Amino acid sequence: MAALEDTPFEAFFLEGAKGRLFGLHFPATSGPRGKLLCIPPFTEESNRCRVMLGMAARALAHTGWSTLLLDPFGCGDSDGDFEEADWQTWQSDIDTGIGWLQNRPGELALWGTRLGAVMVFEAAQRRSKIVDRLLLWQPVVSGKQMFTQYLRLRIASSRELHGRQETTKELRERLAAGETLEVGGYYISPRLAADLDHVALPSAPDLPPDLRIDWLERVDDDKTELAMGSRRMVAGWQEQGIDVRPCPFHGPPFWQLHERFLAPELVDRTVEALSGS
Repeated sequence: MAALEDTPFEAFFLEGAKGRLFGLHFPATSGPRGKLLCIPPFTEESNRCRVMLGMAARALAHTGWSTLLLDPFGCGDSDGDFEEADWQTWQSDIDTGIGWLQNRPGELALWGTRLGAVMVFEAAQRRSKIVDRLLLWQPVVSGKQMFTQYLRLRIASSRELHGRQETTKELRERLAAGETLEVGGYYISPRLAADLDHVALPSAPDLPPDLRIDWLERVDDDKTELAMGSRRMVAGWQEQGIDVRPCPFHGPPFWQLHERFLAPELVDRTVEALSGS
């Protein structure tokens, strides 16, 4: 671990379409194999994943992969408020990160966690001529389903805060009417809410057959296969000739937990996947 903690990195801002984007770059410490653009997950999950993302970026640097961890507009230490963000701006931010990495040596990979996996998948379809592979950590399959679960955070506390129990139907109607809602400490705009309801991992991806996808997903200690829904999607992609490789790992669901928990096996599986194992 000491060697990983000593891995060099640099912090800086890139100029995005709507403001400065904060980035952490972990350059390869050995012969370059490629470069990764890492996009974090949605709202508070991003904070819970930062330590794990940094651990993996440091480990990958020692195997020849340079990684740029980028905060999209309105997120983390980037400019803007979260309520100003929308899906199209985030896609533009990914293009900014790709542009910064593109001329560096080796393959170009996009790495997304949870909703970030949907974000980089869409970007890979747009930029398929230059993206060589995708790394998906615990990917969200449906933005609408994820957003419904997120709204339940507000519902769980609505009786205490508002004196009555709200419903997802009511919250969606208010968003559709143009109201911005606070959920879990983040202000969700009607535009972003509509975006989230329409994004998902595609059942028929528009990707070249030589683009490799590594799908890393947590399973319980007594399990060795992905969840049923994930297996169906992976199998459907494979039937279409997509090179997707499922990789279950064991460890805590760190993106859900308030305390700091680590999943070192996920880091190991990630290094193995990008090393060709």
